[in-house]
Amino acid sequence: CWVCLVCFGHSETCVYDNATDTLHQSIDIHGKYEGGGVCQNCRDHTTGINCDKCVFGFYRPVGKSLNETDVCQRKYLIVSMINFNIFLIPLIFFNFSL
Repeated sequence: CWVCLVCFGHSETCVYDNATDTLHQSIDIHGKYEGGGVCQNCRDHTTGINCDKCVFGFYRPVGKSLNETDVCQRKYLIVSMINFNIFLIPLIFFNFSL
């Protein structure tokens, strides 16, 4: 499936979906929302039709290109204790997003 080129290197497999194509939800090889390819088994904490979004608990830092393997970074909550030690707590344990 040639549309796998728009999984931004986070998947080698995709399937064609007529509904996705009809609704213009997938990016084609020209960068336009006209394709019908749906990426399968996204890696690197990515998700979405084109592996172009970050999974829950992760975010895309400003300036990160979608094709970078570390495009999605874990969200952390910085907690400062009375003795000024700083702890990084993964936000995956909380039910809110920043």
